[in-house]
Amino acid sequence: MSSVPATPTRVRSPAEIQRPGVVGTNTVRADGIPKVKGEFEYSSDMRMDGMLWG
Repeated sequence: MSSVPATPTRVRSPAEIQRPGVVGTNTVRADGIPKVKGEFEYSSDMRMDGMLWG
């Protein structure tokens, strides 16, 4: 088994790696307020006629 040195084929600058507007920005969450108020219905809390669960 031979070993191959791990060298990057291309070095990218931080500007190329980062996507402005994605990491570290606020997003609008439609379910945020109902969750805080306790009004949001989670799938584990839902029951339907004839539903199987276990």
